[in-house]
Amino acid sequence: MEAGHRTAVALSGEGIDTDVLHRGQALVTLPQWQPSLMLTIHANIVRDSDWTLEQGQRVRVHVGTAEVMARCALLDSDRLEPGEEGWVQLRLETPVLARGRQRLVLRSYSPVTTFAGGEVVEVFPPKRRIRVPVPEARLHREAVLQEVRRMHREEPYRPGAPVEALRALASPAAPRGFTDAVLTASEVQGLLEVRQGHVREPGFTPRFSRSQEDLLDRLREVYGKAGLAPPTLDELPEEARSDPGFLSLVRHLEAEGALVALEPDLLVDAAALRDGIRRVRASLAGLGGLGPADFREALPVSRRYLLPLLRHLDRLGVTRNSGGVRAVQQEEG
Repeated sequence: MEAGHRTAVALSGEGIDTDVLHRGQALVTLPQWQPSLMLTIHANIVRDSDWTLEQGQRVRVHVGTAEVMARCALLDSDRLEPGEEGWVQLRLETPVLARGRQRLVLRSYSPVTTFAGGEVVEVFPPKRRIRVPVPEARLHREAVLQEVRRMHREEPYRPGAPVEALRALASPAAPRGFTDAVLTASEVQGLLEVRQGHVREPGFTPRFSRSQEDLLDRLREVYGKAGLAPPTLDELPEEARSDPGFLSLVRHLEAEGALVALEPDLLVDAAALRDGIRRVRASLAGLGGLGPADFREALPVSRRYLLPLLRHLDRLGVTRNSGGVRAVQQEEG
């Protein structure tokens, strides 16, 4: 199953009250999914529409399979004309289940006409009262683009501009989440991409100098030889750490799959980790009640490395930790 696929679910058994089931409800498994009565969206008014979106206007919101009524609070103007876009907070009359970046449709109350589309930016937003003028949103978008391009030009070894640095460019009067909304809109328009906390132009890939390429090769060699007992970042040679792009180079190796982060400053050779996981499964699969010492034969390293390795295996689902006692899961298939 993938997003957008349809399926049928049969609900049966005691306690099922079919009278409370209706179109638009969602079937979820995690308690973190909660319905919301307010959404912040970035809206786009259809260019050839006969409708405008005005402050306080009542609209029909179509999100997922749900259709609910809402009042609109425009955050950057008093009205949006056909062809215009802007930030809108929807005050819903019925709670809906939504997620960030989910697409939705706005239709007029009567007669029913589709006049706008949008994307969810905030699912549980605070009630916005500060309005940011439309020129400020555009100016901020231009400032973000300029900063991303500057970093690509002056520091091409970086994966992009950190999102936190771009948030600092916003006006103090801007509402919380303003920069994130600008970035979302920029992604929708194909101007920027946001990946792992960094913003880049579409298609950009880091570029390295000859000395940095050599450093990448040395780092691969160091981690490859160290196996499951690697140095921390602070323990790597000074000549490596003195390069201005050092951390970006390390994260590049992580992104390409050569290294795996056990902790923020402790990375391990990916091939050595895969081999260690294979040994753990080969010797301990299906066993429970295991303490750290029981893994020493499969992972012959000191406690300094063993505990971070075991925590990583917990995250991967290779092991299951219950109060410090572990069980090794049987490999499926």
